[in-house]
Amino acid sequence: MILMRSPFDWADRTRSQQDIAAEITAGLRGVIGVRTFAIQPNSLGIRGAGQGLTVALVGDDYGRLADVATVLVEKLEADPRFGQIRLGYDTTQPQLFVEIDRARAEDLGVEIDGLGEAFQAVLDGSTVGTIFLDDDSYDIDLVATTDPVNDPGDLERIFVTSDDGQMVPISSFASLTERAVAPELTREAQSRSVSITAALTPELALGDALSEVQAMADDLLGEDMRLVPLAEAATLGETSSGLVFTFAIAIAVVFLVLSAQFESFVSAVIVLATVPLGLACAIFALLLTGGSLNVYSQIGLVLLVGIMAKNGILIVEFADQLRERGRSVR
Repeated sequence: MILMRSPFDWADRTRSQQDIAAEITAGLRGVIGVRTFAIQPNSLGIRGAGQGLTVALVGDDYGRLADVATVLVEKLEADPRFGQIRLGYDTTQPQLFVEIDRARAEDLGVEIDGLGEAFQAVLDGSTVGTIFLDDDSYDIDLVATTDPVNDPGDLERIFVTSDDGQMVPISSFASLTERAVAPELTREAQSRSVSITAALTPELALGDALSEVQAMADDLLGEDMRLVPLAEAATLGETSSGLVFTFAIAIAVVFLVLSAQFESFVSAVIVLATVPLGLACAIFALLLTGGSLNVYSQIGLVLLVGIMAKNGILIVEFADQLRERGRSVR
């Protein structure tokens, strides 16, 4: 069940969206038997955003991935900087498994070939053909006429013929067990995956949280496993890796435009000389106010380059006009 609430007008509330989500999560955490969590949508439209930190353990075996993920969840729950932790692998769906002892079946003279199809017909039915009537087609299903098999004891009343013509109960060489499996199996990067989602407190930024989880997982992951960031964490990694390249392209484009406008490389260098100082002041402001270098602050830094270049253009243009009127530099 999903409940949605539109935010109040900014003038009518004194709490932030994060404070409201934290209060809702804390209040619903005490409800036994119900798993609830509050999602805060973001303005960038990132898939899976608003849920905090989301990562996936990727490997070759779901069972081993689930075991490692369970231990990792216990470590995260012990850290008070993380909020509610959710494991995306729940074995809540019962499933029947049929295991055949091939050596025992051979000793009893039971042919293994075709035994799988026979089991399917007995347990769930099997499609053996199709009949066409006018423009419609209908499947022909082969089903057992006995009662359905849903208990290991039911195998004792199902018999197959051995090589010498005797009737052998299936229970003498096959076993039926019920196990709990996950109702949905996910994949990431074309590999089996188990996802973990952790809500974040104001004490821990998204990038720092990802680093903490990676450090915790280093001692748990096997050689065939790896940790993959998802949702906002993946977007942050992509933008952070291309941040230097983006700034380099932005400064190069601004420099070329300024050089063409002023018809002088010296004036362009003078304008761009203010950019490092402005970026340094922006980083200092983030550290002073306790902010983090996230997607939004990176966009702001790119915009800051353009704003400072615009202000520099006005100042240099005004200075050039004064010099053309005969005013000295001093």
